[in-house]
Amino acid sequence: MQILNLVIIYLLLIIIMLTLGYILKTLTKITFQIHHLKQVKVGDNAPDIKINGDNLLEIGNNKSLILLFINPGCDNCNQLLNFIRNKEPDFSCEIIIFYEDNKSFLKEDQMFRVVKQKEAFKLYGIDIVPTAILIENGKVKKRELIYELHNFQDLLDSFWNRERSMVNAK
Repeated sequence: MQILNLVIIYLLLIIIMLTLGYILKTLTKITFQIHHLKQVKVGDNAPDIKINGDNLLEIGNNKSLILLFINPGCDNCNQLLNFIRNKEPDFSCEIIIFYEDNKSFLKEDQMFRVVKQKEAFKLYGIDIVPTAILIENGKVKKRELIYELHNFQDLLDSFWNRERSMVNAK
């Protein structure tokens, strides 16, 4: 009788563990879906980013921007910054770099503006860096996680090719 009771208890524990595992897996999926819904997606209007109550980033109809979200401790991010610094500024797209670290680690130069801003990460749903968002005419045109430098180059090329074709069409 005691063995039967132990077997029943053991089976009940297995059923409880399987049920808890299923519930955890379901909650993880729901959390991912909710987070995914909060992300600014391609085609969405690009929201303004406010700092100290002022509009830092007002998306105008004729403005093209690349928002680059980085972390100072990220090797890929630092390689990307060096890549941008060594790039010829042959396009009319402003690059704004956002980071959320407490340290000031980067100075602006002619290639980009730098903004220490945690809220921008939340507003655009950025969890993984480096991530680049291309904005044209107030809309998100491309959102790209930059695994390697060629991903960022592809983003720039897609912008440059559109820009050149628009100039040639005039």
